[in-house]
Amino acid sequence: MAMTAPIISISNEMNDIVTQWDAGIVQQNKTSNELTLRIWNNKGGETALADLKEVTITTLDVDGTATTALVAERWVGVKVPSVDGNDGGFTQIGGSFAKSLRADGLTIADGYTISGVANDGSYDNAKANYCTVKLRISVPLNATGGIYDFKTKISGYYT
Repeated sequence: MAMTAPIISISNEMNDIVTQWDAGIVQQNKTSNELTLRIWNNKGGETALADLKEVTITTLDVDGTATTALVAERWVGVKVPSVDGNDGGFTQIGGSFAKSLRADGLTIADGYTISGVANDGSYDNAKANYCTVKLRISVPLNATGGIYDFKTKISGYYT
């Protein structure tokens, strides 16, 4: 019998739910401030849910395509300490170029998974239930000015 589907939520370092990111004005040949997020499965859940497996993150245009410069040229970078270590650099993502994610409390042997085990929702006690990611936007020197709307897509499966 299949487990109950994962319940995914995204919060910032202050534990506030995040539904959008305004990176502000990022000039050509500059990098935005970093945004740190925690991608949770079953945050504070009293009963276990299915693990989210083979988890990845990428960006897409708002309409789901990958044609604007921000997405197609991969202006958004992501750092995942649980995958890259604390000294790893940013991986540029966009469209089919995705970055694998792993919960902070899991190891390479666990694969790219965010656990759905029951937990108290605290950072210290639920490290298997969330993955910390840092995002930033690096605008190239030859970029065309304007407003670029995009979405971040987190993918995975459960059984």
